[in-house]
Amino acid sequence: MSAVNRAAFLRPGLQDDLLCAVTHALAPHGAFTTFADTYTRWAPPARRLRQSLGERFDEVVVSRTVWANVPPAFVYFCRRPRVPAQTRPLVPDGRARVA
Repeated sequence: MSAVNRAAFLRPGLQDDLLCAVTHALAPHGAFTTFADTYTRWAPPARRLRQSLGERFDEVVVSRTVWANVPPAFVYFCRRPRVPAQTRPLVPDGRARVA
């Protein structure tokens, strides 16, 4: 189980810190890929993650469900962070945080 896969279920502040660190590390035309379990797709934390991805990337493409995966999952392909990495702080207070 990866931490990124479970990003939907992190507390909101920690989820924001994680996504901020990801977008900070990406080049202006970079991409971020993560997956999520299909059965959690409509849970409030998962909907918050999807909304946050849409706010942070110019393009978010959601794959079809991979039914052969156990449990069934889908992939988020997120491209082009909205703000160039050179002008973004790592986290709101400018420091890296460790969970």
